[in-house]
Amino acid sequence: MSTKLSDMRILMFTRTMGMGGTEKVVLQLCRILNDRVAFLGVMSCGGELLSELDAMGVPHFRIPDITDKNPATYAKVSSVLDKVVRENGVSLVHCHHRMAALYCRLALPAGVRVVATAHNVFSGGRVVTRFLYKGMRVAACGGRVYENLVGYYGLPDDMVKLIPNGVPGFDGGIVQIPAVAGCAKGVLKIGFVGRLSEQKGAEYLVDAMGILSERGVHARCFLVGDGELEGELRERARRSEAANDIVFLGRRDDPQNFLSQVDICAMPSLWEGLPLVLLEALSVGVPVVASACDGILDVLRDGDNGLLVTPADAGDLAAALELLCNDASLRDRLGAKGRSGYEKEYSFETWRERYLDFYREAML
Repeated sequence: MSTKLSDMRILMFTRTMGMGGTEKVVLQLCRILNDRVAFLGVMSCGGELLSELDAMGVPHFRIPDITDKNPATYAKVSSVLDKVVRENGVSLVHCHHRMAALYCRLALPAGVRVVATAHNVFSGGRVVTRFLYKGMRVAACGGRVYENLVGYYGLPDDMVKLIPNGVPGFDGGIVQIPAVAGCAKGVLKIGFVGRLSEQKGAEYLVDAMGILSERGVHARCFLVGDGELEGELRERARRSEAANDIVFLGRRDDPQNFLSQVDICAMPSLWEGLPLVLLEALSVGVPVVASACDGILDVLRDGDNGLLVTPADAGDLAAALELLCNDASLRDRLGAKGRSGYEKEYSFETWRERYLDFYREAML
């Protein structure tokens, strides 16, 4: 079987093409592969990033949500997968969700190679996970994810490849965001980018802002994103002592532009693989306060290139934010060290070359 990239016919198989980190990785892979392979397509239940695929000329094949366990959903997804693979001569399917791996295990035509990327740390389901990934090359998006796959799930280490996430650098062409630019002089700007969901822990940031207000710290928090907890978080913010200093900006597609305009990036996540937002913050030199959890610990060293706080602890988060708000030299030092680390370890160019090698190895 040929290992030439130009001969490969690849299908990306994921749950959605929304605005999450996994979906952005899929989009980045499409950008590096689109002009290098014979065929490239994406299969998902849709989302905001479909317009990006369309702009690249990458076909999208719509399926029901693969997390829906309805037998009719299984039948529909299996049928579409089989049809897309056969009609387009797909030689390799790249799974970005464990349910995608299950569909490939049970419904993929014979002779088609399968690889996967693990985007998060998981627990439970050891037997099932080993079954899903048996004989499959798996890319781990960070060191903690690699340890989770090899140590916890017992996957063979020669089948798991560590490919830390990377993001393109920012071109520096800042487009001012009026709500942020209009912040009063002397008020520190704290930025959050992420889905308004349980995983991202925005509720602890809202509560931390209330604590900062009570302590007389002049700061304003801007939250970029939307999600299932948006209504609850807006109500929480409305009741906060810092109600006038918590601003919801909604979903945006310019994280580096936004982060370039704030003084601090806050990441109060409860669990992560290796979040792209963290790398985007480092790439523009903004200091980061983040939860000491999972993949964040692969990147940040407390007091060196960021500040780490206890997950789900608004008081600890507020203390770290207060420290940075009151110490401009610390903000500058952490931001510079973070940017230097991004350039050495998490550049897009390094990530791209590692993935291109991953695809070649998968076809051996």
